Amino acid sequence: TAAPGLLDTYHAERHPVAAHVLTLTKAQRLLVAPREENHDAFALREVLTGLLQVPEANRYLAGVMSGVDIRYGLGSDEPLVGQRMPDLDLRTADGPTRVSALLHKGNWLLLDLADLPPVALPPQVHHVIASGSVEFAADRVLVRPDGYIASIESPDLTRWLVSAP
Repeated sequence: TAAPGLLDTYHAERHPVAAHVLTLTKAQRLLVAPREENHDAFALREVLTGLLQVPEANRYLAGVMSGVDIRYGLGSDEPLVGQRMPDLDLRTADGPTRVSALLHKGNWLLLDLADLPPVALPPQVHHVIASGSVEFAADRVLVRPDGYIASIESPDLTRWLVSAP
């Protein structure tokens, strides 16, 4: 059900992320098991150990090492697009839930966080209206099945899906 040409974007989207993962893997290998003759690696490990005592640096490095900091280049200047959708606590007509629970079925998620006009959606998009004290910088968010934000405010369904009914 994908729009024509969507698979052609795979390399451009995933290649920079894969290169970043390889760089991190090499750095981890160097820090975890430095060779005896590489005194620079031991010095770097000592500096990094000190940095881990700084909460902001610890948070940053945890995000880098876990992959949570990944931002896909999805062709938008909007800072939220391409980032992982935070696992927000939500209140819906069905009761309290979290974003992660809404993504369990592997469908697209259109999350309405404000009273916006309805939009026509294909069946593979799960539409959820959430209310309450949700702290997020957008009123409407289209989330890909992998949990990354595809678009905000006006969902760009034509880029991702064939067509709405």
